[in-house]
Amino acid sequence: MNIEVRVNLGNWEVPGVGKEGITVKLLSDNKLFVRAEGGDRKYLLIKELPASVATEGSRAEYRNGLLIIRLPIKGVSIGVE
Repeated sequence: MNIEVRVNLGNWEVPGVGKEGITVKLLSDNKLFVRAEGGDRKYLLIKELPASVATEGSRAEYRNGLLIIRLPIKGVSIGVE
């Protein structure tokens, strides 16, 4: 089981942007980059995260106008035997 960082984007709405217009990247272990573009609209967000995260196991989903980003905390895992 991985422990994940939940990224709160607040009321960051991106009207007129579809799934294909969204780019999510990690700029460093604890800095998130989100860009959304659609038509003549462009949005950019760079957010510092509360902990270092790993790219492996990270994922982003865009469903019903909601962007969900899941980032596992780097070096933290809990095994159950």
